[in-house]
Amino acid sequence: MMKYLKNTVVFLGIMAASGCNLPAPVPEIPEVTFKSFTLEEKMNDLGSNILVGTLKFRFQDGDGDIGIELPQGDSIPEGDTTYYNLFFTLHEKKDGMYRKISNDDLPSPLYYRIPYDDKIEPQGQNKTLSGEVAVEFEYLGIEYDTIMYSFFLIDRAGHRSNTDSTTDIGFTQWKDLL
Repeated sequence: MMKYLKNTVVFLGIMAASGCNLPAPVPEIPEVTFKSFTLEEKMNDLGSNILVGTLKFRFQDGDGDIGIELPQGDSIPEGDTTYYNLFFTLHEKKDGMYRKISNDDLPSPLYYRIPYDDKIEPQGQNKTLSGEVAVEFEYLGIEYDTIMYSFFLIDRAGHRSNTDSTTDIGFTQWKDLL
């Protein structure tokens, strides 16, 4: 079984468009574009070898409202889009066909929170926000030979982005590691 020890979301870079020139209008509905997925062997805090996958994607949002502020309290319903705003679906490739893997069949759900940061809030008339996000997946075991992830995000206004997906992610060469 593929197990995730820890999943993290990291902003690699964010650019708010500004200036005097009138830029082409960007839709208020966010857009995501897959950039890359890499696998590498790392050592965890306990000194064990683990496999870490890093998925990078670009985003663009015309009204710059990416990110969710943390709500008060400790209990957050699973899949709650007032707390989570980045959603992944795992697909296994078998005999050339993809099969969606339910979150119920995974040891940890595939939804995350891109946090709100007022330091990246676009100022001025042009609210366009674009940047790159990296999400790390730590694999403790591998059940599948080949997978892919599809993903989308939701902005603070509730606009759902397009869905994009990774290329094939092969685990055959890594099976001896875990």
